[in-house]
Amino acid sequence: MLAIALVITSALAFTAVPDELSPQAEKMEPRAGKPGTILVISGVSLEKGKVEEVYLTDHRFDVKVKILEQSGNKLKVRIPPFVKPGRQQLLFLTAGKDPVYLEQPIWVQVEDAADEKEIVAQKEKESGSKETGAGDGNKPDKPEDKPE
Repeated sequence: MLAIALVITSALAFTAVPDELSPQAEKMEPRAGKPGTILVISGVSLEKGKVEEVYLTDHRFDVKVKILEQSGNKLKVRIPPFVKPGRQQLLFLTAGKDPVYLEQPIWVQVEDAADEKEIVAQKEKESGSKETGAGDGNKPDKPEDKPE
């Protein structure tokens, strides 16, 4: 009986009860987007006193993202314009006297913004070539250029 009480007491003495929860992302919406897209991250301990900075990482380059809104259970960030397309993992830098980087179990698929720019440029080019006007080679530019 004494042995059982000793084991239980020892187990309780070595059980670590955290004073504070570490920042953790549980959900992010949307899961894909182009640069400029606003991401809403839900989780625990996300307030300013716990999360100093937020990054997107492909495990070669860490890109800092701007925090637009921050509360205990929600962060709003924007995908930066210079982030590489592909799968990017969420990374937090904790606040406090001993900050650490915490990789989060959440990823976003960053889509290539150049695709959209190329489509817009192509549409503008097509619509511009359909218009006719002065200087197109078929009509004279000035009245004095008319053949007599």
